[in-house]
Amino acid sequence: MFKTGLILALIFSIQMLLGCNTADNSGNNNSVKNSDMSDVTGSNIKDNVEELGTLVKLPLEPEEVTWKEFAPNSSNSEQTGSQNLKKLTAVMRFSNENAKKIVGQVENKQAGESASLGAEPWFPAELIAQSELNGDDTLKGTSYSAADFYQPPFTDGKIIRIENTDFFILELVSK
Repeated sequence: MFKTGLILALIFSIQMLLGCNTADNSGNNNSVKNSDMSDVTGSNIKDNVEELGTLVKLPLEPEEVTWKEFAPNSSNSEQTGSQNLKKLTAVMRFSNENAKKIVGQVENKQAGESASLGAEPWFPAELIAQSELNGDDTLKGTSYSAADFYQPPFTDGKIIRIENTDFFILELVSK
């Protein structure tokens, strides 16, 4: 009887030690995965309006902004044919009044065209939810020339107003 109790206590102790060790290892693995995930989703995602304003012209100040700058690399060169292309994508939310002003301003240069684009994981939750409601993970909107936003090195691109929102997605590239 004493022997059985000792064996059970030993097995229980080993399981406890292994359980603690496994939890500790999985915690370490999770922290590595989380830091890796931030690199994958882009630790260069920014939300500073002033900093964005140093890279592009902002005719009106957005209420909310999330943006990301993509440096030239081989994957960009494959898609665009130029190794010197830099890209900037900004998601901006304006007040309803300013959203109407922006549309009026860009429509003066070019009529809008129907557009759709895939929602990125770093986009605001509201836009990701809207893309999921569409059933195909895309956002629909109206695309315009982004000439009013150009500032070297970004001298080409478009701005898309997302349907039924005051969100705009600005996509600029350097030439």
